[in-house]
Amino acid sequence: MTPAHWMPIALLVGSNIFMTTAWYGHLKFKGSPILPVIFVS
Repeated sequence: MTPAHWMPIALLVGSNIFMTTAWYGHLKFKGSPILPVIFVS
């Protein structure tokens, strides 16, 4: 398989992991102001 075949899959998996981590981090630190949380995530 060429990079053109597996790169979209790798990017989707990486994005999913990043957004899941950001979401659970947001739930863990509820006392944080919303604007920094949005920019970090």
